[in-house]
Parts: sequence; structure tokens; C-alpha cells
Amino acid sequence: MRELKRNHQQILFTSGRETATQGAVKLEIPIVQVPTSSFFRLFFGVWVLALQLIKHRPDVLVLQGQWSALFGAIAGKLAGISRMVYIVHWPAFYTDWDLIRIIRNYLAEKIPCLLVHKVIFLSESNRYHYVCRQLVHPKKTEVIANCIDPSNMPSVEDAERLRAEMNWSKEDVNLVCVSRITTQKRIDWLLHSWKIISELNLPAKLWIVGWGLLEDEIAAMIPSLGIDSSCTFLGRSSQGPLFIKAADIVVVPSMYEGHATVPLEAMACEKCVIACKVDGIRESIEHGIDGLLAPPGNHVAMAEAMKNVILNPQLRLQLALQGRKKVTKFNRSRTFGSYERIFEEIKHEMDN
Repeated sequence: MRELKRNHQQILFTSGRETATQGAVKLEIPIVQVPTSSFFRLFFGVWVLALQLIKHRPDVLVLQGQWSALFGAIAGKLAGISRMVYIVHWPAFYTDWDLIRIIRNYLAEKIPCLLVHKVIFLSESNRYHYVCRQLVHPKKTEVIANCIDPSNMPSVEDAERLRAEMNWSKEDVNLVCVSRITTQKRIDWLLHSWKIISELNLPAKLWIVGWGLLEDEIAAMIPSLGIDSSCTFLGRSSQGPLFIKAADIVVVPSMYEGHATVPLEAMACEKCVIACKVDGIRESIEHGIDGLLAPPGNHVAMAEAMKNVILNPQLRLQLALQGRKKVTKFNRSRTFGSYERIFEEIKHEMDN
């Protein structure tokens, strides 16, 4: 938002719960509260949002979030907003597990894709799926990856301080997973893989940092699998990036992503990354070059990848150094420059 604020006036329409709200406050971007914090409130919120849009008359309305995009696009049309952009952060088609979800996800994505002027995806694989499902016309699409600012990562001194606070032994290789604890993130896959590692009695510890709906389930799995001597669930923490910086290895077991930021943060922190070979991650990591990828749900392959880097510090260093080079590709100027170009193109179309 900071880069775009230099050249564009911005207003944030929000329910107030998103992290974007905190950024808007810091950047002194005006915030308009609308009742969109739950699915049912959205039905009322669409009219409130439409009235606010009529009042403020934005040239471009940028939509994010599955249900927010659906009702935001409808509100935008009701308010007569001619130019709307939908940024697909939540690739809904990955949760098409039953008929109700298929219908729900189709409607929630098809309507905003139909109504907006431009649809932006975080990865080429996400764009491909939407085009295949005929949710959006290819000419309306753009791919703009997430970005990372390596200079904004925690310092080595802060990382060493955390390692001391956590009593991490210098004899151990410390693996960290920083994640929401949801079905998407598949922490259970990681725990089953770690059981294989624990039976090898390697000098390694696994630390899981995060929160979510499955916290209790994951916390209970650790002792039930008999891995509690080498695996610790730390729960919610605001120091996720610091744990990444302090780690020797970062593990990302997600079953799908839009474009995962944790691997980018790990690369920026010059850490070895192991992840599942899935959409939204494989675009960032080249297996064996700047990280290791394992087939999703293959506990043995994930365990083998972890074992290889636990036992081979030279390989860890090599992957980490190559990852640090790779992450420069996902820089802020490139990402925000792409958004700037799109907004300028829209402005040119409106002027003509």
C-alpha cells in the first residue's frame, strides 16, 4: 500500500478485522467500516457498501477475499463503478470436496470474475485452473506474485536471542513450521513424516508455530504419535518471522497455496526450505537447487527430504544461499510496479 499511496488516493473498505487495517492506520489511509465480517452480515453489508461507494465514487474498486469479492462486485455494480479489479488470494477450487462446495465456490468466483474489469492471480497455476474452469476469460487475467522485502527480516542477533530463550541446543538441527493450523496447511502430514524422523533418533527438533481451528487436534496428535520428545507445538505467536530466522530448516507442508509467503520469508532469511510440491509453492522453489519439494501427502518422501538436510549441513547451506539469490526475483518494486501499470492502463482507458 505504501508504494501505491504515493501516486493514488486510497480508501480501505473493511470489516476491521484484516491485517490490512493495521497497515492502513500506519499509512494514514482513510478506513470505512462495513458489516462484512461474516457470511450472513454480507447480505446487509452489500447495501451499506454500495451506499459508501456512491458517496466516495472511487475510480477503481479493488476486491480481495472470496465472499468479499462476490458481494463487493455486486455492490460496485449497484453503485455504478465501471472499473473493478479482483485479486484472487483464496483459490477456492481447491476445496471442491463435495457438491455443495462445488456450487458455492463456482458462484462465489464466477460472479466477481464476470463483473470485474481485471482478475489478478498470485501464481500461474491458480490462473490456469480458473481459465480451465471457464471462470474467467484469459484476456482479463494477470499474474502478479507476492513480494518480500529481505531488508525487513529479523536480525541475526534477534534470532540468536530467541534461540537462547527457547533453550535450543547447538547440537540439534531445529526445524520450524510457521503456519495457520487449518486443513489447507496439513500439519498432520508433517507430524506423520516427523514420526519417521523421530524413530531414526536424529539430532533434530521440530517446532510448530501457529494458530487455527485445528489447534487442539494437532496438539493431541503429537503425544499420540509418540513424538512429543522431539516435537513441540508452540501455538499462537506474533514472532513467526523471528522463528523462521532462528531456524536451521523451514518446513511448509501445505496442500495448496495462492502464492505462499513463508517460503519467500525463509529464503529471505537465508534458510533451507522443504515444502510440498503444490500450486503456489512450486513456482518459488526449484527442487534440489534452492529448496526441496516432496509429493503432497507422501510422508516417506517428506521424511526423506528432512533427513537429507538434517544430516548434510553443506546441502542446507547450499540450498539456503541459492534461495537467498532466488528471492530477489520477488521484490517489492517489481510487484508494485505491475499493479501500478494495471492502474495506469485503467486510467488511460477511462480518460479515452
